[in-house]
Amino acid sequence: LDQTVAIRYVEEQKQAQIEARKSGRKAEVAYTNPGHLLLHGLIDTKRGTCGTMPTLHVAIARRMGWPVGLACVNSHYVCRYDDGQHIYNIEATDTGRGGFAAGSDEDYIEKEGVTRKAIAVGSDLRKLTAREMLGVFVQARARHFADTGKIDMAVRDYALAITLSPDSRKVSIGL
Repeated sequence: LDQTVAIRYVEEQKQAQIEARKSGRKAEVAYTNPGHLLLHGLIDTKRGTCGTMPTLHVAIARRMGWPVGLACVNSHYVCRYDDGQHIYNIEATDTGRGGFAAGSDEDYIEKEGVTRKAIAVGSDLRKLTAREMLGVFVQARARHFADTGKIDMAVRDYALAITLSPDSRKVSIGL
């Protein structure tokens, strides 16, 4: 997908994150464009985010029968291969260099600030079930509604998302 399809990160969001990291703060992005949160945007423009890029990779991997799902890493998503014997994190947003990154859990704990508590309660660094991934997608739509001032619709979607993915810290925070 990186080399053949030329999928890349949404440039303005990438720059906002780079600038935020340089200044030691967290990037605050308003998702007013639903295509930055939902898969249709990536498919239409070949530009995505950490929510859409791993989702496309997971969809293709699952179609091929591989044991892959999304995994939450603080406020980031990665693909997670977990066959019960081997676990690999696959960074779908690391594009443009001819390959992909596969950071360890410890790498992500340090880089993304994942807490041991988030791991212990099952929110972070584990392969989500299909139901939980649906909760992630509903949560993404809720985030768009919240960021565009449609609070009633956001609350409705966050409430649905928490029933689908009750261990998700991101959904709980949104709600």
